[in-house]
Amino acid sequence: MKEIGEHFTIKDDKYCWPTTYLGANIEQIQLDGGSWAWSMTSEHYVKSLIETISDLSAEDERELKGTFKQKSHTGPLPINYAPELDNTHECSGKHVSRYRQIIGILRWAEELGRLDIHFEVAMMSQYQADPREGHLEALFSLYII
Repeated sequence: MKEIGEHFTIKDDKYCWPTTYLGANIEQIQLDGGSWAWSMTSEHYVKSLIETISDLSAEDERELKGTFKQKSHTGPLPINYAPELDNTHECSGKHVSRYRQIIGILRWAEELGRLDIHFEVAMMSQYQADPREGHLEALFSLYII
């Protein structure tokens, strides 16, 4: 890092092990054999995700329905929700963009290890071209933690 610092600016001239990478927590863990490995967790990203989605819902004058802490069912979407049967109004241009933004946020959470939401995110992703208000409401009621 010192050699790199000779050619490039290092933030605050600090040389240390990484703690985050693209929103994920990075840490070293010791394996059973005594060797060390790098580990990534999504904890920091999910906390940021909750803040971001809360802010987006407030911006759109919506209420974030999921508490994200107390799950009352087994999946992240509401029980018995069938997006293919949703007949609410089509989203406006702004809300179509918002829908895609939230899907992107959730897809990155999957990449960082939140495989438990994969099915629901994939299912809701198919409506990105023409989401309905009910689809957007379902995203605002997700249970992530």
